[in-house]
Amino acid sequence: MKRRLISKNSDSAAHQPSDGSHKIAVDEIACANSISMSVHWLRKDRRGARRIPFYRLGDRILYDLDRVRASLLKTEEGGSV
Repeated sequence: MKRRLISKNSDSAAHQPSDGSHKIAVDEIACANSISMSVHWLRKDRRGARRIPFYRLGDRILYDLDRVRASLLKTEEGGSV
């Protein structure tokens, strides 16, 4: 039996872009581009400080951009409140 990822009452599928730009997780290249850092920096972060959350699926590394943004917001410094 197949599971439904979207509930019957949810209309969120109708609001998702048809070009596939709304993804649950992206590869390290897309993640690096979205935060204006290099792929090398992301790889170094995975081996060291692990500031940026990621998923390991087999030999693939994937990033949830919402979680990446939230993680970066936690490290924000300066500015007036």
